[in-house]
Amino acid sequence: MEQNIEELNTFIDKLKEIFPDRRTAIMPALRFAQERFGVISDEIVEKIATRIGIEPVKVLSTARFYHFFTEKGLAKFRIEVCCSISCSLLGSEHVYDYLRRRLEIKDGISSDGLFSLSRVGCLGSCGTAPAMLINNVLFENLTFEKIDRIIEGLKG
Repeated sequence: MEQNIEELNTFIDKLKEIFPDRRTAIMPALRFAQERFGVISDEIVEKIATRIGIEPVKVLSTARFYHFFTEKGLAKFRIEVCCSISCSLLGSEHVYDYLRRRLEIKDGISSDGLFSLSRVGCLGSCGTAPAMLINNVLFENLTFEKIDRIIEGLKG
């Protein structure tokens, strides 16, 4: 962890050289931290804020606004179901509920820790709705049968 903190500090110092407005460093610092630590904890928020020289609430509010930053940690397979109007009209809520039941998701993560499940805004796949991302891979025209094949393929 200490090595990653030092890497984060070095990364933020470089950002401060590039960007004259300190707030501009928040997003790239959060992305770097998410990749290194897998989670945006209160400790990480504090370290980023201190290094950038801003209030922790500014870092925390940014982290909570964007769905790709997580305070819970990441499962091996991160499933994001699109809930835009197009996907909703074509059954994304049924897809979400089906995945939640099939994978036994509680508090956003499966009991085996393999899968996390969340709703997200538009994935830009309106013509092929409903859609979901799994670890940034897009799956479209979802049916329960197609979802079963995808999940079985992931489990190996």
